[in-house]
Amino acid sequence: MHLKTADGFLSTAETPPSEHVGHLEQVLSLMRESSAMNLSANIVHIIDREADSVFHLREWSEQSFHYLVRAIDNRHVRWREQAVQLREIKAQLESERAFAESREVMIGNKKGIQYIAETEIILDRAATKKVDGRVVCIPGKPIALRLVMVKVLDAQTYLQCFDRIIHIARPQKAQYRSLQ
Repeated sequence: MHLKTADGFLSTAETPPSEHVGHLEQVLSLMRESSAMNLSANIVHIIDREADSVFHLREWSEQSFHYLVRAIDNRHVRWREQAVQLREIKAQLESERAFAESREVMIGNKKGIQYIAETEIILDRAATKKVDGRVVCIPGKPIALRLVMVKVLDAQTYLQCFDRIIHIARPQKAQYRSLQ
């Protein structure tokens, strides 16, 4: 873990990152270092929306790291042999009544019911990355990922809705029942 302060980085790493290294560029080294700890449990790296980057998701998947990333709803993926955006998958799963009731939750001071749907998606588009100030397309192998969609309803009104892209070796549905 790294914590940037006015005086530099505080870090659990042997070599803290340079202050010029971006957040996403620090993740892979942290994944490698945490893997080297040989913990008894599998490590799942939980990363916010900024990490919904084809380049990084592919890089982490190729090295078999497990992660959960908050997805952007206009992410293009392949699903059921079609090129679609995540928002289209959500609409289709809602029309199929694929969201299963999970549990009662609190959003702020309001009670709601959490519903979860999940499906496999394929990320097969080229990645884009800035190199020397220019955006470059970087092709790569398609990767199969789990998409877990969560919504919280209060009397059929959305209190909150979010999507997660997950790369974990063939997880069971029950593992996601506590997503918030």
